[in-house]
This record gives sequence, structure tokens and C-alpha cells, in this order.
Amino acid sequence: MIEEFVKNSKIKFGDGGKEFIEKLGRELKKLNYSPKNVHVISNMMEFNKDNICNSISEPVKVTLFHRLCDRHNILLLGDSLGDIHIDVGVKQKNVSLKIGFLNYEVYKLLSKYMEEYDIVIVDDQSMEVPNHILSLITK
Repeated sequence: MIEEFVKNSKIKFGDGGKEFIEKLGRELKKLNYSPKNVHVISNMMEFNKDNICNSISEPVKVTLFHRLCDRHNILLLGDSLGDIHIDVGVKQKNVSLKIGFLNYEVYKLLSKYMEEYDIVIVDDQSMEVPNHILSLITK
């Protein structure tokens, strides 16, 4: 079902990361998930008037990852090949889904992204695919 959704998706570029994180928080509250059971780690990018990322919100959250090394299920969203290693140190992964957003040098980087990520979303920064996956998980 997820594979078909990704294959047929006609996602358009748009801001959505913040909305995804907020939706995740709302959905987890609906499910009465305990904060001890689920952790969301996200950095928010800040953009200038020309829509260019000029900073990352503080504190940078990747530095908090060491607290989560005992977790077993991971949904990793990344927009660079460096992000693929954020889950290094997780002792035992039961479920790991890695979604990559490739928005530059597509022809040069696509094969590498396909090797590293489970799902690659090309030239499209909408959060429609991760939101759909989250809705399937929380049903």
C-alpha cells in the first residue's frame, strides 16, 4: 500500500516539515503514547526573505540522539547523504524506514540515494508521503 502511494504520488514542493512534526505530536497524543515510549527529534530550518535556509534552530537536535540508542523503531527523514547515518548507534532496530528527499543534482545523486534510503522523493519537498505513512501507522 505504501509503495503504491509513493509510486502514484504527485507531490508538489512546499513547506511541510514543521507541519509533519506537529501532526506527529498530535497523533501521538491521540494514541496516548507515553513520552518514555516515543521520541521525536527534529531540527527546524529558518529561511531568509529569498527562501534560502540561513540557519538551523537551536539547540541542534542531533546531539540529543545518544538518549535514544535503546529505541527499536525508527522513521528517519533526511535531505542529504549525511543524514542516513543519524541512526548509527541504535543497538537493535526492529523497524527502520528511511525516507530521503533529493532536491538538487538529481541525476548525479539519485543512484546513491536509492542505495541508502528506502524511499526517495525527488524534486519534491512536500511531507505528503511521510504524513500518509504516519496515518497508516497510527490506524
